[in-house]
This record gives sequence, C-alpha cells and structure tokens, in this order.
Amino acid sequence: MTFGILVPGRAVSAPVQESECRWIAELPQPSTIHNLTIFLNQPLPTDQCGAGIYYSFAPFTSWEFLGVITNVRPSDMFTTGWPFLPDIMNLATVRIGITIELSSELIVKVENKPPIDINKEVAKKIALNLFRFIESFNGNNINSSECIRVPQMVLDRWFVKFEEKYNRDPYFYMNTN
Repeated sequence: MTFGILVPGRAVSAPVQESECRWIAELPQPSTIHNLTIFLNQPLPTDQCGAGIYYSFAPFTSWEFLGVITNVRPSDMFTTGWPFLPDIMNLATVRIGITIELSSELIVKVENKPPIDINKEVAKKIALNLFRFIESFNGNNINSSECIRVPQMVLDRWFVKFEEKYNRDPYFYMNTN
C-alpha cells in the first residue's frame, strides 16, 4: 500500500513505510505549507479501516491529528494553519505520519478535532499590519498615554502599499510582527 503527499508548488512526496501499519514523511519548510493533499495510490485492505493523518514538529515526541482518508474518500486536502504558528517559523521540517486504524476510532478523532479559523488569523495579521504602519508615523515620540493621530491620507497610503505588497507576495502580511 502506498500513499502520496502533495504540497502545492512542490513535487509529490512518498512516505516511507516504518511498520506494517505506519508510514512517515518529512516535509521541509512547514511555515510555508498552507495546505497539503494526501492520497491513496491503491485501496486500503478493508473498508472497516482508514488512514489517520498526523503531524509532528521537532523534537517529534508528540503527534497532532490532521485528518483521515479512506477507500470511500481516497484523497483529501488539509488546511494546516502552520504559517500562523510563530513557533514554527524557523523549523526545518515537519513529519507527517500515516497510520492504518479502525474507522470507528478515526470517526471519534474527526469529531473531536477543533477547526482552524484561518479567516480570523488572516484578519488579525492584516489589522496588525495596518497598526504598525500607522504607528510608524509617531516616530521616536512613543508615549503610551499618547493617542496616535494620523490624517486620512495615511490610510489611503497604507491601502496602496498593501495592494503593492500583495501583488508581489500574496502572503506578505504573514511576516508582520
């Protein structure tokens, strides 16, 4: 049985089989992986099982559940949320683990998996980008009790700069600290 992992813009990766029911792959630069697709190259041995998809960051001691693929749904795209995690910005790799498990166990894991609110994280990054831009007009006179006052044209300039940066790199706002 074989699996494939596809990260948009990269070549397909093939996990290495570690045991009868477990496969592992390492993907470089996890902070750049917004989505990944995992697929079966051949059917699972029975419809009573599925492939649980997990990930782990260094030191690779704990695994987080990502999702499931089955004979009924032999491929799926998973949103990772990793670019929003500041702790992984400098990590070299992420490990993907695939294990064959009973469908009944996987159903419970799917039901208990918290959703990733990507839209909220994007909105926070964009708002922070705007705040940093407006804050830059204060110069060196930063006083915590002082209000930041800026003319309307500052927001117009921010929007123009935002569009220019977006046209160069659609994910530029992810680098806003």
